[in-house]
Amino acid sequence: MKRIYIFLLLSILSPITLSDEGIALDLFINGCQSYSSNIDLNTNTKDQLGIGYCIGLVEGVSRTIYYYNSKQVCFPEPTPSLKNLINDVLTYIHEHPRKVEKLSGLGVFTINDLVHISLMSTYPCT
Repeated sequence: MKRIYIFLLLSILSPITLSDEGIALDLFINGCQSYSSNIDLNTNTKDQLGIGYCIGLVEGVSRTIYYYNSKQVCFPEPTPSLKNLINDVLTYIHEHPRKVEKLSGLGVFTINDLVHISLMSTYPCT
């Protein structure tokens, strides 16, 4: 029984790759688009889940970059709002669909990586 709990815990904590049938990526993109367009959260539970997923990933990755003072990403002062960061990620995804598709085919590339790369592209250190 203990092994089952450990297996379940590890499967929950393992990162979701973009190649997981595109479900996680679709959820992420749709959630970000819904958040960006100010959708009414009282109407659709699926939108709520996607928006939460989007906010959590973008906020988590951007704060990690900011607090660890990564030299790969240089945010301007004042730091962009969460909505601006989400729009930046969406812009990157829409401007580089082939790159996202290629990376998703590798099977080891996570959505966290996608957010990180999009922020590196948008806010490069000079």
